[in-house]
Amino acid sequence: MERTKRECQTIVFNLSVKFGVPPREIMDKLLSDDDKKDMMEGTVDVATLESHMEVWVKNGKRDLVGRPIPENKPPPENKMGLCRPFISHAEYSQGKK
Repeated sequence: MERTKRECQTIVFNLSVKFGVPPREIMDKLLSDDDKKDMMEGTVDVATLESHMEVWVKNGKRDLVGRPIPENKPPPENKMGLCRPFISHAEYSQGKK
């Protein structure tokens, strides 16, 4: 059963939350173009992706794809020009003083 791009993005997002890894890192370092194609075609199930993620994270999240990743690239600008939506507890506590 084929998946939509949105369904694949949701799968990657859910795995990123579960393993504490940014989705972009999963897309850049773990999933090759063929993996993404297989995911879209539905030939790879979520349980398989999850087990691969677990092994990848335990082994230090090495780059398995070999795509060049720009170093020190700033995060994309928020479309609304707002500050980031989440702050750490320490930052919140310091701001209350």
